[in-house]
Amino acid sequence: MFVTMSLRWRLRSTMIAMLLLGVLLGWGSGLAVGEVGLFSGFLALLLVLANLWLEAQIVRPVERLREQALKVASGKIQQVDLMNRGMKSARSCAPLTSSG
Repeated sequence: MFVTMSLRWRLRSTMIAMLLLGVLLGWGSGLAVGEVGLFSGFLALLLVLANLWLEAQIVRPVERLREQALKVASGKIQQVDLMNRGMKSARSCAPLTSSG
């Protein structure tokens, strides 16, 4: 199952498991029903925000890198665009050549 699961859904399934664990811990700690609901809602909001941030910081760049690697491997493009990871400018690498 985890072999074919995308990175995006691996991240989401982790967040869902953390939410379920948090709800169980809140319920198991003796909170009242309303308090468990409030706690669960706050935890869900926090996990959704964390998921959105992690998708923007990790999942989307990895997906772009994967798409570019597939294009290079299939021969559709001959030059690689470097990802801008906070540097002043992104530049392109020289065309790929086989050595040997």
